[in-house]
Amino acid sequence: MEEPAAARYPAVALGRGCYESWYLKAGDAAAGQALWLRYTVHKRPGEAPVGSLWATLFERDEAPRAAKTTLPPDELRPGGGSAAAGGAGAGGAAAG
Repeated sequence: MEEPAAARYPAVALGRGCYESWYLKAGDAAAGQALWLRYTVHKRPGEAPVGSLWATLFERDEAPRAAKTTLPPDELRPGGGSAAAGGAGAGGAAAG
């Protein structure tokens, strides 16, 4: 059986485009805080895929704070049930 969270972009033909995203939302209602982490892969037709890492912090009574970085194709590492870009990765599970 194929892993539901596995990256699909490596199997997409060079001439086709593809966009994938994985994300995690976490919140603490009592503290009035939430965090949104997102990994995306964008593959334009005929081009190598690039990956982006996004993070947004939400705090009660504050404006959201966000950051994004985009990484070149040689820093993307698809794996079974996980995705990684640069020094960060999503292993298919979250706990805590």
